[in-house]
Amino acid sequence: MKPLLPMCHLRTYSLPFLACTALLAPAANAGPLSEAEALARAAALSEIAALDTATGDAARADAQAIPRFENPELHVGRERVSGALGTETEWAAEITQPLGINGANGRLRAAAEAEAQAIGADINRRKAIRLAEVRKTYAECGAASERAAILSEQDARLREIERIISLRARVGDAAGYDLRRVRLEARGIAAQKALADGEVRAACAALSQLTGEPDARTSEPLFALLRPSRPALEAKGRSDLEAQRYRVTSAEAQADAARRQRLPDLAIGAGYKRVSESGLSASGPTISLGVKLPIFNRGGAAMRAAQARKRAAEAELALSSAAIAAERAAAFARSDAAYDAARLAQGSAEDARRIADIAQAAYQGGETDITDLIDGYRAGAEARTNAIELAERAMKARADHLLAQEEGEEK
Repeated sequence: MKPLLPMCHLRTYSLPFLACTALLAPAANAGPLSEAEALARAAALSEIAALDTATGDAARADAQAIPRFENPELHVGRERVSGALGTETEWAAEITQPLGINGANGRLRAAAEAEAQAIGADINRRKAIRLAEVRKTYAECGAASERAAILSEQDARLREIERIISLRARVGDAAGYDLRRVRLEARGIAAQKALADGEVRAACAALSQLTGEPDARTSEPLFALLRPSRPALEAKGRSDLEAQRYRVTSAEAQADAARRQRLPDLAIGAGYKRVSESGLSASGPTISLGVKLPIFNRGGAAMRAAQARKRAAEAELALSSAAIAAERAAAFARSDAAYDAARLAQGSAEDARRIADIAQAAYQGGETDITDLIDGYRAGAEARTNAIELAERAMKARADHLLAQEEGEEK
């Protein structure tokens, strides 16, 4: 019968993972953020706000750059004619104003305003995509931290077993095989822990970049954030679909403007004229009326191109509507299945924690050998790690579902 291992040494390492992380790595708790705090910080980054504001301002300025009336033109002229009858001098100044009665400019401005609205909707969609990225990165940082904590706990267990068996082997109470077998497993776990620590730094660095929070870490366990998804509401709109509707409106206005540009346009002028001849002079106001005739360029090609763009925009809107409906249904299906899988895995978490203690007790009682003890440790750790990976997958599926719905949060 094998001598009992000191329980006081090994029981220490069966504490919950949150306690382990607090003891093993106090620095890892620097900059802890809840998911809501991470989303708020990401949305409030000054560089992002400046980009969105500048993009929207530029689109609105483009619309305002199309005037209701064209600028007036000033014409000043002086003529001098000399001949047998004397010299005649004529001086004139006139301002000519195109009236734009065909309404083409007004329709072009309406098209630009619709495009500005579309760009505003694009900005809203970009915000939703950014928040989905933050949700996924938060899940990656949290999952990496929890996996690293499990490996830290397993590493500590094996190191302590190695220390105790090494002492026993020196006095002949343990076989050399047991020592080498534990040592082999401990080195493998130590290597995995080194990789896991690197993954924590990488994933949480990405969270820091998105939130602007130095050394960001997660403060909520993944399982605390899981909740079931709701099916898509067919009537609910989405900003990218709204942007395409605005672009259909813009294309319609451009097609109308191209049609109107084929119509004649008027220009009215007013000025002053003075004529001098042989010491006599006369002067007075002048009025003129001009007509722009679409003779050589009737704008047929421009109108056909605008109408083609309108049809293309309408077709793209119809395709996007169908694609978004399918995307929502698929996102809900994946999120719903991932949630169920994660909850099932969470249900076995307590068994996964206890299996290591049971394997340890069996080994101490001489019922099993060192291989069984290591297998028990490994099975418990793998079950807990698998549960975390399923929770991470469920969190990412939830982020995709919220993005497909374009909701800030599920109720």
